[in-house]
Amino acid sequence: MFTLTKRSIDIVLSALFIFLAFPIILLFVVCIGVVSKGAPFYCQERLGLNGTLFRMWKIRTMFSNSDELLKKHFAENPSAREEWDNYFCLKSDPRIAGRIGRFARKFSIDELPQFYNVLKGEMSLVGPRPVPIEEHLLFPNDKRDIRNSVKPGVTGLWQISGRSEMTIYEKLELDLRYIKEKSLLSDIKILLLTPVNVISSKGAF
Repeated sequence: MFTLTKRSIDIVLSALFIFLAFPIILLFVVCIGVVSKGAPFYCQERLGLNGTLFRMWKIRTMFSNSDELLKKHFAENPSAREEWDNYFCLKSDPRIAGRIGRFARKFSIDELPQFYNVLKGEMSLVGPRPVPIEEHLLFPNDKRDIRNSVKPGVTGLWQISGRSEMTIYEKLELDLRYIKEKSLLSDIKILLLTPVNVISSKGAF
């Protein structure tokens, strides 16, 4: 019953959010194209339910040569490597495409295309975030299996508890707690608190 109800909510709300977000997505796609040449969207393979791979979509917020920029940044700033190993993100990320890219990431506008992943059934509105595969492989096997037992989400418990200021292992523990205690009530609470945290932009970079 929980799974069926959750999926029904996912379908209805993701379709509504896609409709409402389309003008915003279009605006930021155009703006990103002005400051940085390249594809307007970015997709990457992530692990879904039961470890199946799917392509997660985002608005591109980085320069096209982001890998080279990151390597150069690590070479020039050794402390940045430690920050990356702990958080898998950087407060001062040289890859971000100007003010428009920073704005999109700060307020999670780049995540809006993931409502399409939800509508397709690859993700849920609420669940553990689909982290990059290299990050996922850092977790113990038993905890990876638990994470893969549910669909990944657009938002989750750590998105309303600190966002990027938390280490990957702190985020993992919150994901495991969500899975252990998951209910429609907790999903509704997370969905209601997410816009508040996005607007405040606390812990986002």
